[in-house]
Amino acid sequence: MARLLFPKGKQRDFLLKSKLKLAKSGLEIANICNVHSRTLYDWEREKFNMSYDAAIELERLSGVLIPRETSIVSDFWNRSDSGRLGAKASLKLYGNPGTSEGRRRGGLITQSRIRKNPDYFRKSGIIVRKPITCPQSSVKLAEFIGIFIGDGGMSKYQIKISYNKIKDSSYSNYCVKLIKDLFMLNSTRHINIDDNGADIIVSSVELVEFLNSQGFKVGDKIRNKIDIPNWINENNEYQRACIRGLMDTDGGTYLHTYKINGKKYKYLRLCFTNCSKPLFESAVRIFRNLGFTPKLKDGKRIYIYDLLEVKRYFKDIGSSNERLLLAYKDFFNN
Repeated sequence: MARLLFPKGKQRDFLLKSKLKLAKSGLEIANICNVHSRTLYDWEREKFNMSYDAAIELERLSGVLIPRETSIVSDFWNRSDSGRLGAKASLKLYGNPGTSEGRRRGGLITQSRIRKNPDYFRKSGIIVRKPITCPQSSVKLAEFIGIFIGDGGMSKYQIKISYNKIKDSSYSNYCVKLIKDLFMLNSTRHINIDDNGADIIVSSVELVEFLNSQGFKVGDKIRNKIDIPNWINENNEYQRACIRGLMDTDGGTYLHTYKINGKKYKYLRLCFTNCSKPLFESAVRIFRNLGFTPKLKDGKRIYIYDLLEVKRYFKDIGSSNERLLLAYKDFFNN
């Protein structure tokens, strides 16, 4: 029978943690291990090495991991055949490391252990994926999608959202909080010294994979023909939220000034700019669906000229970007 040789103190620690995790008595743990309760007591005192099969079963049921430093030995581990027996048990668990199938099997077992106890492996210096909350379709998620489409980008391991560190400082705080609320992920910021640019950065392979599931690819957004996910187009509230995210990043307000008979007139207008043809067409369709009359230019720009529609935009759709809200309030207050 193969047995496990734990580092000193680790066998007792493994058994006590398993007992606590399973909320079982010593007798119940002994039954799981298929041994007498006195044998379990001897294992806890580390008088004898516990059996390989019992340890594997406890690990499977409790999720408490066998320490990585543990080695496999036999009942006759002081004899010359101990190496063969230990190797046989190791091959049974992990497969032959000299074959692709064995390496695959060993990798899957390791991944399973990491998923069960990521903190343990993280403390050991192993890079472990950060778990995220994958949100259901919602107004918040639709707005985040709009923000990401507008000023976002991603690599295989992280996403970023670019912003103006002077004009959009408060908006960046809103984006950081939105990411935390949606995915339970913290962000870092990279501030450019030479210009006004800055980036919110979230390192998470699982977030990248989630965005992949929404139809977004790593690489150039225009070349990839980025577009709004279909689920947003099925709900007016989601459409409003997504357009809000798009306008807060790739859009904005501006003052249109002109003269008639020597008298100067100023009007507040909205403009959204994007070079992705599918996205441009989707945004036009959403604006029209929400009752606006967008004016189009160059296949890249969408304008809202009518002042009543600009007012309705801020009333019905709104903005999470203080820069746009201040421009709107300043115009009508003055």
